[in-house]
Amino acid sequence: MATPAPADLTVLARQVEQLANEVGRLNDVQAVRKLQHAYGYYLDKNMWDEVVALFAEDGAAEIAQRGIYRGRTSIRRMMDLFGPQGVQHGHMHNHIQLQPVIHVSADHTQAWVRSRAVSQLGVYNVVGIWGDSVYESRFKKVNGDWQIAYEHPYTTYFSDYDKGIIAGARPVPGISDTNPPDAPPSEVYGSFPKVYLPPFHYAHPVTGKPIRNGNPAYQEARAAPASQQTLPAAVATQLNALEATREIESLQNTYGFLVDKALWREVADLFADDGTLEIGGRGVFKGRERIYEYLRFLGPEGPIEGRLINHIQLQPLITISADGQHAMMRSRVLAQGADARNISQLQADSKGVPTHIYTGLCFYENHYVKEHGVWKLAKLQGYFRMYTLEHEGWAVRALPITRVEATLPPDLPPSVNYQIYPHPWFPPYHYVHPVTNKVVDIPTALP
Repeated sequence: MATPAPADLTVLARQVEQLANEVGRLNDVQAVRKLQHAYGYYLDKNMWDEVVALFAEDGAAEIAQRGIYRGRTSIRRMMDLFGPQGVQHGHMHNHIQLQPVIHVSADHTQAWVRSRAVSQLGVYNVVGIWGDSVYESRFKKVNGDWQIAYEHPYTTYFSDYDKGIIAGARPVPGISDTNPPDAPPSEVYGSFPKVYLPPFHYAHPVTGKPIRNGNPAYQEARAAPASQQTLPAAVATQLNALEATREIESLQNTYGFLVDKALWREVADLFADDGTLEIGGRGVFKGRERIYEYLRFLGPEGPIEGRLINHIQLQPLITISADGQHAMMRSRVLAQGADARNISQLQADSKGVPTHIYTGLCFYENHYVKEHGVWKLAKLQGYFRMYTLEHEGWAVRALPITRVEATLPPDLPPSVNYQIYPHPWFPPYHYVHPVTNKVVDIPTALP
């Protein structure tokens, strides 16, 4: 067997080093996601000691305007504000971790995460609370292990479940007199009906510009890492597919965060030049400016006090094309809407409960394209499944699908004419069965 030439060994050593770096970065993203998810599971069960053990020795936490608690001892003291340690009979403390956008520094020592938690809190036969928070948190690697450096959830709303999002809205708790923080809150804001846009740690994933109210702590490279240009083709293809999956999920999750606060310009900028948007039955809008026009039709731009338009992103299933330049995703959105503006003038039911609070569920079958090294939305297709008024629920009231608006004619008619719940229709799957590799037909038909 011939001995490899020194030049060949040098190339091979460089490829191994570069491969280790790329795999390490993807592993870091997964480890940080796992850490944030573990935080939610421990929080669910009032396992305060386990929560605190996730933090670095000099870590910090800032929750619900209670102020900043620094170091594990103070963070443990802070946890007592949320009740006694351990599972309590009749207590509910769910904090469902969702929608992460994760970035890791080039030296693999720091990470930033924007995510959200949907909360279900309560005491049996006493109170039930429904809530939502957006996190902007920082992590760091200590002796090879990831730990929480700064956990910072911003409360969107906390409301009594039986009263609804508007009538039951609770203010953020604020600083405790008996268990004070080490420092006051870093930012002052109010929960719904107040409105606040938590700053983004990252730049817009398509334009590369800071997102409104943002001060990016991390700027992702705009092109493929140079290391992949020298890796063997088969290895580079696999790494590119893994990286594309992460970037596309982050793109879609960012879409949800932007829609939450009606940042319509930034939403439209997620699309390719000839991208299309079709939501419900209003037809197809083509190109960024027409998409922007549609979005402005939905309501005024930007965060508005008294308005809630949560679009919680869930359950992505992503398929990357063989050439690595196109992709599709099936996912879903849980939508929550409320409007507390001029509440006295708005319609209420016979019990005095506002009827302008809704809950909805949609499916996406979206297309994505990679242009000049950047993933963009090529086609967003949101299929309504169910919309209902919150105080009645889907067993009582099912709102109809939207239709083409005379004042907002689309560029193309709806691609599919369908009815939503209680009618049984679902969009077809873009992917084959993951085990049998067969096309799966949904056994329903248009009514």
